Amino acid sequence: MRDFLEDVDRHGAMPRRFKPLTGQLGRIGDRAADVNAGLDGLEFRLLRLEAEALLLALPSVPLARDDS
Repeated sequence: MRDFLEDVDRHGAMPRRFKPLTGQLGRIGDRAADVNAGLDGLEFRLLRLEAEALLLALPSVPLARDDS
């Protein structure tokens, strides 16, 4: 969306009243990217915590015996 609005602005087809909207949309896009990056970081940490919990639980699981 930002590229489209910048392209329209370059060719002079965008009315002046829409120029502030271009900046607002750009800032919204930047914030959305920040939120997405933050969520990716949280997802990685959650996966790491789950893996650590599984590793900690392994010693408490009795090993299966081969009675054959």
